[in-house]
Amino acid sequence: MIQRMGENRSDHLASKVDIRSASKFFLKVMPVILLSAYGSFSAQASTVTAATQMTVQAAVVAACQINSVESLSMTGLTFSSTGTSSGNLSVTCTNGTSYSILLDAGSGTSATTAARVLTAATSGNTNTLTYGLYRDSSYTEAWGNTVGTDTLDETGSGVAQSWPVYAKILAGLTTAPVDSYTDTVNVTVSY
Repeated sequence: MIQRMGENRSDHLASKVDIRSASKFFLKVMPVILLSAYGSFSAQASTVTAATQMTVQAAVVAACQINSVESLSMTGLTFSSTGTSSGNLSVTCTNGTSYSILLDAGSGTSATTAARVLTAATSGNTNTLTYGLYRDSSYTEAWGNTVGTDTLDETGSGVAQSWPVYAKILAGLTTAPVDSYTDTVNVTVSY
């Protein structure tokens, strides 16, 4: 029996050594396992996302601008001339915008949109030349400022659109002395 006790005692000591070794191993390995688990957990936490939507809007509005207006010049006229000229005006309006181009009666005394007046540049020369502005080259469609009646009515395309203006002397050439005759006409785009 004593032997058995000794044997048991050494078995008991051996198991104590194994427990101590296991405890030391556990104490060394466990922090590494915990750190690895924490590292995995924090990496997962940083990849969590939240999402929403952002709305982007744009509003296109009707707008027009006059890009250019060419001066009309009738030179070298005599008593027997038929004074005519043509030029262009350019307008840009937002695509799909309806617009009208209006030409007023000008600055000549007693002028109308059907019969505008060129006034002499020389002081004391009271002679005038009556002329018309037209939308067509046959001089039948007077260009005035009553929308829908005698204006040029179009629709914008978003790019510059060019329109011809035709001028013709109607009266005054047979009695006009040598001089320069001028008028100023206002151009308006209504939209």
